[in-house]
Amino acid sequence: MSNGTTSAAQMNEIMQAGLNKAADLLDKENFEEAAKAADDVLLGARLSVLSKCALLRGRAILGPLMKRLEDENEKDPTETEFREAWVMFQLALRFVPENEEAQEGLKVLSAVVSDLPEEEVKFEPNHSEELDVIIVGAGASGIGVGLMLTGLFGLEPDRVLLIERGSKVGETFRKWPKEMRFISPSFNSQGWTQSFDLNSVAYGTSPAFTLHAEHPTGDQYADYLEALAETNELNVKVDTEVLSIKPFDDGFDMDAQTLSEQRAGFEVEIRPSKGGVSTKLRSRFVVWAAGEFQYPRAMTEPLFPGSDLCRHNSSVRSWSDLAGDDFVVIGGYESGMDAASNLSKCGKRCTVVSSTACWDVSTEDPSTELAPYTSMRIRQACASQNPPRLLAPLRVTSVEKDSSEYVVKATWGPPVTHEGGERREPVQSAAMAAELATMNQTEGSEFVLRTPQPPLLCAGFAGSVKLGVAKDLFAWGDPAKEQGFEDLPVFDAESARKEAKGMKVAELREELKAMGQPTEGTKPELIERLVGAHQAEADSEDEEMDTEKKGCAEGAPLLNKLDESTTTPGLFLVGPAVRHGDLSFCFVYKFRQRFGIVADAIAKGLGRETAAA
Repeated sequence: MSNGTTSAAQMNEIMQAGLNKAADLLDKENFEEAAKAADDVLLGARLSVLSKCALLRGRAILGPLMKRLEDENEKDPTETEFREAWVMFQLALRFVPENEEAQEGLKVLSAVVSDLPEEEVKFEPNHSEELDVIIVGAGASGIGVGLMLTGLFGLEPDRVLLIERGSKVGETFRKWPKEMRFISPSFNSQGWTQSFDLNSVAYGTSPAFTLHAEHPTGDQYADYLEALAETNELNVKVDTEVLSIKPFDDGFDMDAQTLSEQRAGFEVEIRPSKGGVSTKLRSRFVVWAAGEFQYPRAMTEPLFPGSDLCRHNSSVRSWSDLAGDDFVVIGGYESGMDAASNLSKCGKRCTVVSSTACWDVSTEDPSTELAPYTSMRIRQACASQNPPRLLAPLRVTSVEKDSSEYVVKATWGPPVTHEGGERREPVQSAAMAAELATMNQTEGSEFVLRTPQPPLLCAGFAGSVKLGVAKDLFAWGDPAKEQGFEDLPVFDAESARKEAKGMKVAELREELKAMGQPTEGTKPELIERLVGAHQAEADSEDEEMDTEKKGCAEGAPLLNKLDESTTTPGLFLVGPAVRHGDLSFCFVYKFRQRFGIVADAIAKGLGRETAAA
């Protein structure tokens, strides 16, 4: 008898003893215990037999594999071939944990498998195209989703092609003004928490660690992305322009039940960025990741008469090198505040004209208020010897140019009181606030500014999706309505008027005073003034959402829950233009959350198992 096993005679003795116990309990009418004793006999017999069967099968599988290892003329078995024997020994132990022969079999297997060379798993494509995926853009979103596809989901790097029109990975970041910094802070926390750097595009990486910078410059961040691409051997084709993206002429099979059943794809025409002969590539999937920074809103249509006379902030390479020392900045959100703080730091005068006093806005969503880093810098600028003037609510109506200067005309909007942020330090200094209070800010009145330099347009970006070659492959509309989200409540003037009629005159005047409105007049006059003020406030908030606070969510195409075009199956979107309902993913730490969803859908479409990823 081998050590660790039980002979047939011993098994019979154990079973007989169990049967005698059950019979004795039954005679004593202890029925519950008698049933349990009988179950013990049945289970013991069954489990021991099953354990022995699993052990024998495991040894039968392992035997010929071990002979192949010992035979120099035979090819060594792969790790996969040992897997069934491993499962059998584990099963034997599951039935009888004391089975020492099964334990010994697992030890032998562990030693053998550890000495085998790493097995290269090669998947056969379920389609006939030369590429599995083409990713348009090698910036933060392109590199991030490329790493997700080739790393976590195991796609072959040579079958995932990133196309970048710039000369290097992260080219857009290299076009930032040299003074511009990331507004979200980088911190390497992954060594002691499960979280990771806010500006990281892949788990296990950190710009803070790689660059040793909390708020990286554009050049620094591009270096971080380039290091990721090189280290992970991503397949990147630089200096290449995408001319067109076309679904195959035979169309998509609308009867296919899953992506993996779909046998269509895309023809992508490319050529060198500096000109030359175009070529065509074919791919099963396309991911649009071309970014926003190089596609200003002003490229879509004039924002106001004379907007073409302005200089967009994305064209500035350095604020300190910018000719002139007196500027008008149009727009008061992140781009405008960045321009104002940097101009002030460089000793240049500037006046910011904004339809919304974004520097006073307080919201729970960090995407719709100034970042703390931006607020800190603009506070420092306003407290400096060269403070910018911040004017709002002013909407620019036109820009004209005479012989020697630019004339910026704007109209004052209704006064708006922004709620929240009571404990925040005011951005404007007391002296500046007092100076602004002396200005004529009557609603509808015109305000004129003159500057020798082209006004700086900081009005955001339309994005590459809206202006790129893939535009017609997406549907466009209001994501909140299309995806079943309710719109924000609409101001009801009649209900507000009815509520105001129930207020006392003193209450009406107190509320009007709090809103910065005149308090003289009869009760009907006060009611209409209060309703009008609330209407203006609601209109201003709607406008705020539609323009400056809307930020990178503006012009978002319609996507399904997998971030796939609702009109072109197989075309995915990643990056700051992704929007679902009222949720926008405009920062790295937001849009990187969608990489796994896109990569999972693509991997499944290629016939891969994704549960482990």
